[in-house]
Amino acid sequence: MNHAQAEKIYQKFYDVTLPHDAIGGTATINLLIKLCQTLKPRNVLELGGGKGTLTYTILKHSDAHVDSYEPLEQFASQMKENLKEFDGRYTILPSYMLLPPKRDYDLILIDGGKNDNESGFPKAIVSYLISLNTVKTVIVEGQRKSQKYWITETLWPFFTYKPTKFTDEAGEKKGVLQIDCTPSRNILKNFLNHLYYRKKIY
Repeated sequence: MNHAQAEKIYQKFYDVTLPHDAIGGTATINLLIKLCQTLKPRNVLELGGGKGTLTYTILKHSDAHVDSYEPLEQFASQMKENLKEFDGRYTILPSYMLLPPKRDYDLILIDGGKNDNESGFPKAIVSYLISLNTVKTVIVEGQRKSQKYWITETLWPFFTYKPTKFTDEAGEKKGVLQIDCTPSRNILKNFLNHLYYRKKIY
């Protein structure tokens, strides 16, 4: 059932005249629908809003409020148009120089940081994560290796984590990684966990 819903959302945002236009893949959309059903998130942090594909998915399938970073005005304008039915339930943050407005999020979605003007973005993730009271579930869209590296390097001293990969029909580059985190003060346990999983995230 989720797959049909995911495909419908994907087609809603897909532009046939821009075949290389970056929108969330069906695997990510499908996963987010599932997480909305199981986690029932109240607050979601999105790093890289784009045209709003994944933001739309979360708003459509949950009661969550989404704080979404999108520094490119052309995408921010498209997001506002695409999400107009959800006015009041999302906030677009125009600069990665700003820390997240909340300290607690049920879900963190990483879907940005590949543009030339976002070259410092992967390391900025460190600041965002350590500013939060805790980290529960992180979703990384596509093959963002530097983002995955900095996420896990930031998490392991404070959490054990378990990564789960999902492939996409469109190919490996459209896949998605789910990282579930458990707070832990046992630094040795955390490091061994990190040692085991760190190469499995790529």
